[in-house]
Amino acid sequence: MERNITSNSVGSILRAINTVAYNPTPEEQTSSSLQNLLAVTRQSFRPNRSLETPKRGRKSSNTYKRRIFLMKLAHCDFLPAIHEQKFLNKRGLGQAGPISIKRSWPSSRIKDEIVQAFPNSIRDLLRMSDFTLAKCDRQKMLIHLELPERFNGLDLELQLGNGMLILIPNHDFPNNLPILEKENQSPVSFNDSEYDSDFELPSSKRPSRERRSLMPDTAVSNLELSPSTRPSRERRSHIPATAVSNLELSPSIRPSRERQFLMSATTVSDISNFSGGITLPEASILPVAGSSSSSTSLLQDVLETTHTEEWTYDIFTQSEVVFPTLQEDADTQLVDVKRQDVIDVMFSIYQNEGIGCKKLSVQFVDEKGVDGGGLTVELFTIFWNEIFASHTYFKGNDVLVPYIPLHKLRKLKGDFKILGRILGHMMLLTGTFPNKLAIYTFTGLSLKTEDYSQHKNILLQDFLLLLTIAERKLVKKALHSFTELSEAEIGRLTSLFSTNNMLDIPRECDIEEQIITIAEKVIIKDTAELYAEMRVGLQPRILEFLNNVPLDDIIQIWSSKQPTAEKVMNVLKLTVEHPNNIEEQTFFYFQNYVGSLPMHRLSKFLLFATASIHMPEDISVSFHNYIGVARRPIVHTCSRSIELGLGYESQQNFDSEMNLYLDDVTSYEYDQM
Repeated sequence: MERNITSNSVGSILRAINTVAYNPTPEEQTSSSLQNLLAVTRQSFRPNRSLETPKRGRKSSNTYKRRIFLMKLAHCDFLPAIHEQKFLNKRGLGQAGPISIKRSWPSSRIKDEIVQAFPNSIRDLLRMSDFTLAKCDRQKMLIHLELPERFNGLDLELQLGNGMLILIPNHDFPNNLPILEKENQSPVSFNDSEYDSDFELPSSKRPSRERRSLMPDTAVSNLELSPSTRPSRERRSHIPATAVSNLELSPSIRPSRERQFLMSATTVSDISNFSGGITLPEASILPVAGSSSSSTSLLQDVLETTHTEEWTYDIFTQSEVVFPTLQEDADTQLVDVKRQDVIDVMFSIYQNEGIGCKKLSVQFVDEKGVDGGGLTVELFTIFWNEIFASHTYFKGNDVLVPYIPLHKLRKLKGDFKILGRILGHMMLLTGTFPNKLAIYTFTGLSLKTEDYSQHKNILLQDFLLLLTIAERKLVKKALHSFTELSEAEIGRLTSLFSTNNMLDIPRECDIEEQIITIAEKVIIKDTAELYAEMRVGLQPRILEFLNNVPLDDIIQIWSSKQPTAEKVMNVLKLTVEHPNNIEEQTFFYFQNYVGSLPMHRLSKFLLFATASIHMPEDISVSFHNYIGVARRPIVHTCSRSIELGLGYESQQNFDSEMNLYLDDVTSYEYDQM
């Protein structure tokens, strides 16, 4: 049997099923009503809530605070120990702050805020030296922050983290900063043990590093500022002269730029009484003409003095001599010069007569360093060194006198007017003069009627120092023991006579008078025209000074300016209070090295270490711990101080390294402030 189910039948069945499925029972209807009631009740009693999720934690700020710590030295590797921090805090250095820094501030604003956190006496020095930023790790080692050239507060925060901001000056602060009435802050405390150094004594026995140049509290006399480095010479920041008046220091503290300012007013008593005074052998003292000594004894005193020893004189008059200076409100002439172009630039700018009434502000191109007088001294030193070395305008050996060959006289004679202008300006600005000029220069440039030839001992000294070493020995032997001359020596002496137009035969009875006659010709007569040309270029104040200053005082000043290896060795001062064996050995090597220098290398050393070739008052010696290729002498010319490396194997090893730096022309460039 078949059953046929139509589409209508199927639809009816499906509707019936759906009706049964969607019709709740009475119990289900009751439960659903209760749930709806609860939902409405809950909704009525709940507060309105924002759809956004609230931020958790502290409210954000655009500023953050950090403590700051100012180091004393430019080349520190570690944070100072607690006792050194106390020393620094008493003098306005060390810890300051905390300061607030906005994340949007540029680097210039951040540095201004940092500077303002320190006392007034430190602010000026900090601005002039500038500084770099660093942080400190758990071992108290300093780590320089790698910041872009133009950073902001956010960049600084990301680099620094939550630690203390360390300020490392670009050149050392003075050793003798005054003690402030109120200490800056308490030292920074660390739980870590103090660092050790390969060459340090235990911290209980000596200061641990910032770097041993910290001076006793009582050492508050002269403020000496120093600079910084390249592989061979860390040097010279020069404090502008205008900044000196802004230093709010004790009246007993005289700010001196980082090469201690050469006094514009130098006195004989200052020169003769400086620390580390000169002790001369009796044989090198030449009595001034007019004393009771006979002419023979005068000559013998000269003869027994070798070319390596000091030349000086007994001075019977101790009148005080003050070099003339420019007025305080004099205009300033800016001079940008490359070291290799010094002669050309100097001849160019001194074509103008008016420059002799101005101060100079010198900047060596592509070098760092601000001129507060020291760069001016070095400019003049470089100029005269190159002029003398060229032998174009002067002749001689240990001393020089003006000279031009006859065929160049018309062409070069006019340059002596400019040379006179430069010499006079140097004396006005620095209170010094080129120490290779013969003593007669100061009489030849003046209008004195005094007969210089009457001072036979002075005239003879100038002449002997004018000669070569071989000629000098020959003349000394002729004056001292003529009968011992060999035929060859008589022939050489005759040639010396004829070279100087003395058409006479050397004779024992006349030898003294013959030598004096030649000296008068070479030093006085042959130079008269050129000295007259130089006199035209002199400033009126200098000409008046030369006309009135006694010759004895000129001799005293001239003698005190002449350096010798022994004299320089005697003014080396070790500043480390408790040197260990390695430091004492290195200082001993250094003393031996300086004491053995020949004159040409001694001049290089003085220019390298002090920026001048004159006899320094002192040179301070300390040490650093750079090793390997980083070991080198680091000099600070403004304070006349030098830092030496350690660990030299022998005297020869030390000498060879020092000679390497002195012979490298880049060692004399300023590479840091």
